[in-house]
Amino acid sequence: MIWMGALKAFGDAVNFTLRNPRLALIPLLIALILAPMSAYIQRDIEPFSPMERGKEIEGIIIEEHGATGEMGLENLWPLLFLLLLSLLLNSAAQYSVIYGALRAGEGKDVPLSELFVKGLEHIVQVFGINVLTTIIVAAAAIAAGLPFLMLVIGGAFVNSNSLMLAGVILLLIVEVIILPFLVGASSMTVPAYVVKGSFGSFIDGFAVAWKNKLSSMGFGALLLIFIMAIVIAPAAIVAIILLASQGLTARIVAALIQAPFQAVAQTFASVAGLFLYLELKEELERADNL
Repeated sequence: MIWMGALKAFGDAVNFTLRNPRLALIPLLIALILAPMSAYIQRDIEPFSPMERGKEIEGIIIEEHGATGEMGLENLWPLLFLLLLSLLLNSAAQYSVIYGALRAGEGKDVPLSELFVKGLEHIVQVFGINVLTTIIVAAAAIAAGLPFLMLVIGGAFVNSNSLMLAGVILLLIVEVIILPFLVGASSMTVPAYVVKGSFGSFIDGFAVAWKNKLSSMGFGALLLIFIMAIVIAPAAIVAIILLASQGLTARIVAALIQAPFQAVAQTFASVAGLFLYLELKEELERADNL
């Protein structure tokens, strides 16, 4: 079966994560630290702001009741700071989890304090790899969809609805196909760095994915579904809290409720990426030895 590698890696990652919940403690700690900061910085941004009939915003008159959220420029820099801090701290957590999982696979139980220090030591490298991975993934997604986007633009230029519709449908089909592959490939870049130890080795994650396209695509689809399910799980409770009150306390409570789910999602994604990388590397080695 062409997806056996992906299924095995995914199943092994689920079992391993369930048997080693302590690996989620570092991402959880970071999520709990960031939660109140996020709530405080976004305290003036109203996610559910009722609009009055006839009210005008920037030349647009709201004719029916609705909702909008407004964000002033004064919120931009704090949000950018929070984003950068979050990316840096989560990069450290990602290395800690992958390193801990790698050592646990070797029968070594590394203390959480050591895992945390290891993450901090490699925070810049992992952050850089994540940035480069994001750029590569975005470029690949744009390149794959560009011909069909041009078809949509051409249809609009010649006023052809059928041409525009065909372009949109083809664009969606291509992106739906390529997105799981890109998710699978990007999940292996940091594990490749942790395993090999050199910054440039993150490219090996993409190389392994390219040589195992269908396995990477299948794994990416499973990972997307799993992560979305975890992240969406607390959505109803969070929505109820924010509908009842949009005060700072309610926002902090909502953020703290989401923190454990975010930590589990990050931990599993990190472990799963490592297991996929190791599994596909082993498959390639077996194929070379035949």
